[in-house]
Amino acid sequence: MPEEAAFEGLAVLLEYPETGFQERVPELVATITAFDSSLSKRLAAFADPVVAMSSSDLEELYTRTFDINPLCSLEVGWQVYGETYDRGGFLVNVNMALRDYGIPPSKELADHLPQMLRLFTRSDPKKARDLSVGFLKPAIERMLTGFTDESNPYGSLLSCVQDAIENVVTAAAPTDECHVE
Repeated sequence: MPEEAAFEGLAVLLEYPETGFQERVPELVATITAFDSSLSKRLAAFADPVVAMSSSDLEELYTRTFDINPLCSLEVGWQVYGETYDRGGFLVNVNMALRDYGIPPSKELADHLPQMLRLFTRSDPKKARDLSVGFLKPAIERMLTGFTDESNPYGSLLSCVQDAIENVVTAAAPTDECHVE
């Protein structure tokens, strides 16, 4: 399914850049743009600088962007709930949903944005819309407020993820047709 492959590509791009990451970027970008060509400009704004960086500079940028700056933390539940008890319940529910959809656990918490993107794309349209409206959109909007350095390519990637989610939700929305009798 092209949608699932595109969101898997976005998920991989948002994961910690381990060995071989930069070599995979062009292939992942091609998969994503084959699904949604409107994302090509933002993806290029991410991919071009990332591929040109040294691996150690990219790892440092990723850590500085997502691990040190709490506003840009990739934990969706933290973005929505902060450090409240509600986040614990959310994590339990996400863990169960990931298991139900056969999504393997990652090294990160269940609400890590890459895992949430995998859940989003495998959910039925109503659940995907609820996940988008209630969690993904507000979390990503909050993350984007943490990008004060416009030269950080991860800002473009998060904007791309935001657009991709919106495009899928909009395309799946029922149309209000008017029938003339």
